[in-house]
Amino acid sequence: MQPPLTNPSPDGTISPAGPQARYPAVETRYGQLLAGSLDTAVVVTKKWQDTDLVWPHSDIDLRIIVDEPPADWIALNEQLAQLQREMVTDDPILRRVLEHPPGWVFQRHEVDAGLVPAAEVATWSHSFGDPAAVDQWRKQALARPWSTEDDRFYRGIIAARAEGAYRLEADSADNVVLDADRYGAHCVSWHYLAPVVFATACLGARRRLSGKSEALNAYRTEAVAEFLSLARNGYRDAPAPAALLRQAHRAIATLPAPPETARATDGTPTRAEVVSAVGVLRCRIARYSYYLTPPPSAATGYLIDRETKDLHGAIRTLRAACPSLSTPLRTLTERFLGLVPAPPTTRQSLRRFLDNAAAEPTLVQHLFSADLTAGWAS
Repeated sequence: MQPPLTNPSPDGTISPAGPQARYPAVETRYGQLLAGSLDTAVVVTKKWQDTDLVWPHSDIDLRIIVDEPPADWIALNEQLAQLQREMVTDDPILRRVLEHPPGWVFQRHEVDAGLVPAAEVATWSHSFGDPAAVDQWRKQALARPWSTEDDRFYRGIIAARAEGAYRLEADSADNVVLDADRYGAHCVSWHYLAPVVFATACLGARRRLSGKSEALNAYRTEAVAEFLSLARNGYRDAPAPAALLRQAHRAIATLPAPPETARATDGTPTRAEVVSAVGVLRCRIARYSYYLTPPPSAATGYLIDRETKDLHGAIRTLRAACPSLSTPLRTLTERFLGLVPAPPTTRQSLRRFLDNAAAEPTLVQHLFSADLTAGWAS
């Protein structure tokens, strides 16, 4: 039986008290600074569990949950971007650890109502604010019946990485300050193999797991175990990233194919998928402001390229959902869609989006504050 997977630290030791313990301090500081600038209570969570973060290579993928809509969504985004700049400027190691502003912003009643995708919430862990609320949200998400929405979520993870979709060269090390020579091994292990194992395990069991370490411990084929033996000990003894990538390909090829399931026929997004799409858009202004005006030495070019998937994925969801929305919400949504330049994302297109949003602050405020639990055609 293979030993449980434990986060490696850069010096080659395996210890829960290693340098990765810096993550909670960063998260607490972030939450304190954010809470001090808002006009509403806030909870900060992150995707993945503490055991899934490997210092100094893992970034913190934050989500923000506000009790009430802020008085000015654009001002909130400006605060998020400036907070990011200040923290990275004060500690350049955070160029990688806080590589981008939050990925989602939700209103608390949306999460309370179960209108954030369960597969997303199941991976959350507490960063700042009300820990009991985070525990409750996760328990509710884990208890929800399996759905076609879950099927799409996990299959999307595999499709984005497997069968040649993963590109090691796209995992830029430009923002890595410490232990850069081992970053490639980290990317192969935690950005490629671990997410594919995670999604395959969830689909096979029809059960939402909470993190990558949990999946690797529960779903250890012989080939996966062999791969992990190469990538352990802070990647100290790992082969070159290209060789490790070939080993990861072989390990993934041994995973069973996800079972066939019934697919939705009309492709209409669910309410949770619409809430998730709006949650993405609520913080794109912060992301793009940061990307276009980053702190000294922070690299954002490759992050801008990646936004094509996130931004336009959210736009496709909202466009497909428009026929199902109430007339007022559909009108708001269609007008907002007109603010977004066509793909791909570039510095110029993101600047146009920011300028378009700044010219329509009332539209932005109304859509982002809308009650998405009630905005559906009867």
